[in-house]
Amino acid sequence: LFGRDLQKRQNHFLAKKVLFVVEGDEWRELRNTMKSALSKQNVAQMTEDVVNIANAFSRSLHRGKEVDMALLAGSYHLSAIGKSAFDFDLNCLGAAKLGPNEISMSFEFFISELPRRSLAPDQSVLGNYEVDNEDNRKWKTAADTVRNSIEKVVSKRLRDHLNGVPVRRDLLDSMIEAYDEQLGRKASEEELMEGLTDNLVEILFAGYNTNVGTISNALYYLAKNPEYMRMAQKEIDSLIPDEVIDESDLGSKIRFDVNKLTTLKNVYYETLRVAPPAPLVARLLGKDVQLSPDLTLPKNLPVWFPCEYLQNKNEHWPVFDASNFNPNRWKSKNPFTPGAYFPFSSGPRDCIGKNFALLEAIACLALLLKRFDFAVGDNYELRPLFNGFGYRPCDGNTMKVGMRLVPTQRRDKE
Repeated sequence: LFGRDLQKRQNHFLAKKVLFVVEGDEWRELRNTMKSALSKQNVAQMTEDVVNIANAFSRSLHRGKEVDMALLAGSYHLSAIGKSAFDFDLNCLGAAKLGPNEISMSFEFFISELPRRSLAPDQSVLGNYEVDNEDNRKWKTAADTVRNSIEKVVSKRLRDHLNGVPVRRDLLDSMIEAYDEQLGRKASEEELMEGLTDNLVEILFAGYNTNVGTISNALYYLAKNPEYMRMAQKEIDSLIPDEVIDESDLGSKIRFDVNKLTTLKNVYYETLRVAPPAPLVARLLGKDVQLSPDLTLPKNLPVWFPCEYLQNKNEHWPVFDASNFNPNRWKSKNPFTPGAYFPFSSGPRDCIGKNFALLEAIACLALLLKRFDFAVGDNYELRPLFNGFGYRPCDGNTMKVGMRLVPTQRRDKE
């Protein structure tokens, strides 16, 4: 799959020079740039905006009305990144009341197209991205919609810097500084336009294809295991007072700290264990690796690590049965054997966005659970669907992509 189609898909929707596909020195330079911009310190500065967007999301739901949580969580993710990372309203969450806007629909189209294009037995479908046909015109329109929106954001920020207009310190500004530091000189406008646009689009996509599903899955497992929902809500209530919950600028009224929501963090980790964003992690060997006297893996061989298999195999999880959803296992000092848990990958190519992913997910779950309990939609059964990049929530009965959940009145507040 990687050899046949991955880079083509990445190039045609995102760009040719993003962290996901570049290699060698180019990868090292770009990773240093992106890792610096997404440091814990920089992510902490995004907290207020993310909390406000999460609160707006929770306020948009209505008790008793079934929703596609995966679709709405996607709109939340895009709005949270837009506001917190580059101070721009992509209007994905606000528009969601009337249905997904063009940006949300572009990501939905891309994600929904991946299974067909990635797993098709027809080679002409797998490699066909440039022939002028209806499918490819839709693909190009989706890509252009996203890129054009982000190009406007980057262009405006560069003009503001040039004209001396004060701008706030955020991810975009951190990336501009990191590019200058990496190059050892002032980056040109052309270099910044290309590099920043490419990688901001990738940040949007990376979370849409991973954290959106994890947020939805976590609510599903909490609905199925309400005792953990109650435990999480007690901690949430101690952090977020009832009297400020309706404030539009809630983020400035409280000191939101993910580390104070221990149960919710454990729910997040457990959700990633049971249903990782991707079933496998791929690597390309940089040197020959001898596994045994009779088996040597050669340099440049693609290798796959089965994270889903390892994360659900009992022998690697000594605390509680690995087949059960149990966030309490994370109270243990050593809940798993080394190497058995890597939902964010591991090593030099681990996920540089994991700090933001944690903040985004915990803020969203906290504000939703502050207002609601959640129930699973009638006859809905979660069955992850592999789309060529990772898993998406899917109804195992209808095979329709999505997550049907119902916000309900909190039982402890009836």
